[in-house]
Amino acid sequence: MNRRTSVTMVVFAVVLGSALPLWADGSVRFLGTLSMSVDHLDLGAFGLTELSLSEPFQADFSVAFVGGGTPDPTEFPAFLEDFDLTIGNAHWDETMPYTDLRVLVQGDTLLGLQVRLTDTRPDHPDLSFLLPSSPGTWEAHDLINGIDHGKIGGTYSIDATRVVPEPASLALLATGLTSAALVRRKRRSKSYAASANNQGKRNQG
Repeated sequence: MNRRTSVTMVVFAVVLGSALPLWADGSVRFLGTLSMSVDHLDLGAFGLTELSLSEPFQADFSVAFVGGGTPDPTEFPAFLEDFDLTIGNAHWDETMPYTDLRVLVQGDTLLGLQVRLTDTRPDHPDLSFLLPSSPGTWEAHDLINGIDHGKIGGTYSIDATRVVPEPASLALLATGLTSAALVRRKRRSKSYAASANNQGKRNQG
């Protein structure tokens, strides 16, 4: 079974000989939870009954995109890094194919997301999230092997935090750059010394 795994990429820019992670104005990550309340259910969908809906479903996720920092709500195409959700007898994660992933961001706040996830198995249930008109909506369709067991859906809220580089990571990066600069400096010094030595020998000759 083919599965697509998303890969996290950190973009670096070289400025005056130093590499800086562009998370503030380039690659941005959010890590959080979707709290999914239910307002409609076809009984039997995903093996669920009304008795099983006392608490909202919880989906843990991580997304990455390029952009952000805008004063007004703005949509950006994004990549799904992590996802984990179970509804009844169905489960979705980040290895499953997904389409139309977009995020709605204002400043450093993630307001909503839009995505459709499915598995590579034939007729695996589809799971869809739609960007708000606040709050956002979600729906899952329990369609297996051509048999429609019904739908479940409702609204979702987001509790997400913007992820920034850890100081330790930046310190390690700076140490590596400093070491590389020292190595280059030593090589230059040896080269200059060798050149001067050769010039002296030629003058003596």
